[in-house]
Amino acid sequence: MPGRVRNAVFGAALLALAAVPASAVVGDCNGTGEVEITDLVTAINVTLGETPLETCRAGDADADGIVFIDELLTAVLNALNGPPLPAERCGNNVINNDEQCDDGNQDTGDGCDGECRFEGIGVLDQYWSGYRPGTCGGSFGGGNVGLLGPFAQEFVPQFHAVTTVLIDAVAAGDDAASALRLNIRRGTFAGPLLGWTSTAVYRPPNTSRQNWIRFDLPVPVAVTPGEVYVYELVGDDSGLSVQSSGGEVGCAQREYAPGDPVSHGERIENDDFLFGVFGTNAPGVGAVDQAWLGPQGVCATGYTGLGVAGHALAQTFSPGTSALGAVAVPLMSIGGDATPPATLTLKVRDGGPSGAVLASVARILAAPADGEAWYVFSFDPPLPVTAGATYAIELVDAANRFRWSTVAAANAGCSVSEFAGGEAFFDGVAIPDDFLFATYAP
Repeated sequence: MPGRVRNAVFGAALLALAAVPASAVVGDCNGTGEVEITDLVTAINVTLGETPLETCRAGDADADGIVFIDELLTAVLNALNGPPLPAERCGNNVINNDEQCDDGNQDTGDGCDGECRFEGIGVLDQYWSGYRPGTCGGSFGGGNVGLLGPFAQEFVPQFHAVTTVLIDAVAAGDDAASALRLNIRRGTFAGPLLGWTSTAVYRPPNTSRQNWIRFDLPVPVAVTPGEVYVYELVGDDSGLSVQSSGGEVGCAQREYAPGDPVSHGERIENDDFLFGVFGTNAPGVGAVDQAWLGPQGVCATGYTGLGVAGHALAQTFSPGTSALGAVAVPLMSIGGDATPPATLTLKVRDGGPSGAVLASVARILAAPADGEAWYVFSFDPPLPVTAGATYAIELVDAANRFRWSTVAAANAGCSVSEFAGGEAFFDGVAIPDDFLFATYAP
């Protein structure tokens, strides 16, 4: 080997001698499961021809009898970067053993935690994360949300309320943020709407088999255990595909048995979208009555908010039921990460923003550091109302901590650009952009 090449290899290896040891295969001369400094020195001497190959067979990755420069550099990288994930370990993007999910990492907070268990509010109720390796092998499929959706997946809960839904999606185009809405319906694709939420989704990379997107419902959606429900995905993003997998004929775990996927109202057999549903048996409120979540998909141009303190902010609505069980509103922070908790009061007024106060609920809340979060104000006992009459939701913030989320003007041509059932008011004056909210029957 020419002297300059020897020196270059030796110099590169010396730079790695201070690396933290990490278990690897290539370069583990001593068989300890870690590439240590002594291993690198031995591998370097083998490469330089000063030590026989028998002293470091682990450095000869391709078993050709010679430790080439690229194999030495692989050993150096193994020492620098840590161990490759074993085939059966959480984080290798393959669902093994008792794993519920595997999104290629061991991070928490992304829907699949560091032990490859689903993350959500409540207790995991139903899920389908695809076939297991081996005889059930095959490839994952999917459907483009913007071109082929909306999609839905039937499921049969065993709890009395749904709290979180996880869906698996990959990018089908350039990375970009997009709006995706999740609806919970009873029975079928066209069944009654029980609850919903929306989120801004940054298209996950298509290099990973599983990328879980988490939808936490503002209020638990009441369901009946053992009956069929569907979660529905609605969006206009042609760059986002929802993952599915049904496995091969004869697999012991071929598909999610209690239900089928649905596309444009048509049930699809022998395949299922990948999902997780969390639930709870704790007492909750009933179905959504009135709500405004803002324009969805391509209609949305971004959310903003108006400071509550020092102003009278109100949103009118007309209930469709005879009682009000709860109101949910999305809030943003005024003060950022260091904002301490403060008391926020929600009032319901009769007739409009200047009407008599019928009910008032105060909560001590910490505004979210980033983005917005939904907060629920429950009435116990439920507040009697008259279906079709006008009422107003008002927020009072004495500590100047919160902003109530509203929507920047929607894109031109959107079929739904505002809440049709009421108006937003700022200090008693009607404004064009409605505040986001949801009301629930008891």
